[in-house]
Amino acid sequence: MNNRDQIRLLLVILRKIVLIFLIPMISLPGCLPGIPDGKYRCGADPQASCPTGWYCYINSDVSAEPRCYRDAPDSDIDVDTDSNTDSENDTALPPNVSFSRLGEWAVYNDVFHSYVEGTTAYIARSDYIQILDVSDPVAGKIHEIGKHYTERIVYLMVKNQIVYGIQKNGGASGPDALVVIDAADPERPSLLTVYSLLDEAGELDTENAQFDQLEIYGDDVYLQGQCFLQIVSFSNPEFPQFIWRQGLLVENMVCEGIYSVVRSGNLLYMANGSRGMTVYDVSDLSAPDPLEALVTSESIEDMAITDSHAFFATGKGGLESAFIGELEGMGITGVLPLDTWGHRVEMMGDIAIVSFITHEAGAFMSGDYNILDAGVVAVDVSNPNAMTILDGIGELAEPADIQVVGDRIYITNKEKGLLIYSLDKQ
Repeated sequence: MNNRDQIRLLLVILRKIVLIFLIPMISLPGCLPGIPDGKYRCGADPQASCPTGWYCYINSDVSAEPRCYRDAPDSDIDVDTDSNTDSENDTALPPNVSFSRLGEWAVYNDVFHSYVEGTTAYIARSDYIQILDVSDPVAGKIHEIGKHYTERIVYLMVKNQIVYGIQKNGGASGPDALVVIDAADPERPSLLTVYSLLDEAGELDTENAQFDQLEIYGDDVYLQGQCFLQIVSFSNPEFPQFIWRQGLLVENMVCEGIYSVVRSGNLLYMANGSRGMTVYDVSDLSAPDPLEALVTSESIEDMAITDSHAFFATGKGGLESAFIGELEGMGITGVLPLDTWGHRVEMMGDIAIVSFITHEAGAFMSGDYNILDAGVVAVDVSNPNAMTILDGIGELAEPADIQVVGDRIYITNKEKGLLIYSLDKQ
């Protein structure tokens, strides 16, 4: 073989080598065969961004985002079965949402609590309950439609236009009371009854008679205090009937407050502050039966329940999630530190709306969001094991109560009055 033939043979070999390595690089721009599994994210079109025969899915052991893998997913891995055929893949990335203010009712240093039923807001002020029409919350269109003069209402809830308000008497002039008001005609609300706390024997309790908040399920009101939970039937609001009371006197005769109760079917979830959460069977409401207990890492300030999980706003802990789908298997699944004090939590689908406060001056950092003094954050909890902050509102200056009604978020505090927001999805 002469020199020319040797050169020609060498060129043929080099051409084959180039083709072997170049073709895969051109045809597989997203993930190369030599790249380890899970190295690259799948793009908007998984077929174009993963090699032929590879799979685009989420393997939580590797990443919370969709990635390219050689092998088909195991049955226990979270997968979007259409991710290799659809033109869009939005299964793993958290929604892109932001708070958008719809309107406000600025009442400074004179708002204790609020509750919204339908498109009517009830505002607890220092010496009366103010009733607002919030059907069109655009600035300037929220307007008063009525009021009822009742002093020291600090917490209220409304059902079927009946207002249940906790009246604080400070312990000096008598026990706290539950004031019940008929607001069917908001221009002329009328007092139905005033209910005072009873002890286990059904007698007026003048020693442990401090209400903090309440919940309403059916015709029954669940009154929560520093040392007790009391359930009262208001099937006839003018003649309330005592049902059950649970006292919570713990070690060294110290009371452990009840910070939140949620009823789901025949189960009652009771948050006992630093003692965590206790679940009761309330199929017989006159004799609730304790079933299981869950200990949290921090004191529970408030909680929200879904079909399978509980979400706790916790002191110093931020937001904690717990699996509650099976009582015997209850356990903490995730913690989202907020570097502040969790205050209130409400659910908006797969998004938790959490209010927080701080006890120190200055700014705190959580992810990419600056937290200042007090505020509200929206948290993606679609994966309770890996919760993510989506957006937030800061500089509220005072602790905020929150309520989710439909697609609106109502925020109340003394400094700002009533603020109304929505979550806009990009």
